[in-house]
Amino acid sequence: MLDINIKKNSNESIINIMAVMASSDGEISQEEILLLENVCEKNGLDQRVVKKYLLHTQNFEDDFTKLCRESIKLINDVNIRNKSIKLLMEMAAADLIIHEDELLLLELIASEWEMYVPSLKTKE
Repeated sequence: MLDINIKKNSNESIINIMAVMASSDGEISQEEILLLENVCEKNGLDQRVVKKYLLHTQNFEDDFTKLCRESIKLINDVNIRNKSIKLLMEMAAADLIIHEDELLLLELIASEWEMYVPSLKTKE
């Protein structure tokens, strides 16, 4: 379980999962930090939570999948999920590179939140 206290379906849970995305490639770009800070500002959160959650992700360097799954479980409200997925897509593109672990996080989200649609390839 997460060793920091994050309330389910809160703005902090969104910042947390965005921090997971930002740290997924091992390097956090200035664009990713700015996006996190902007989301904090828009939601009335202290920008210091960005550093707190980015530091927290370092505790899971050896088990990124576990970090992803635990962060995903903090969001079960449909509206918060929709808001999160839009922000995560923006986060993934912030440094203009889509990294493998960013895709992993999105795949885990799609599975956990049941967002898959049948592939067009299987309909041929």
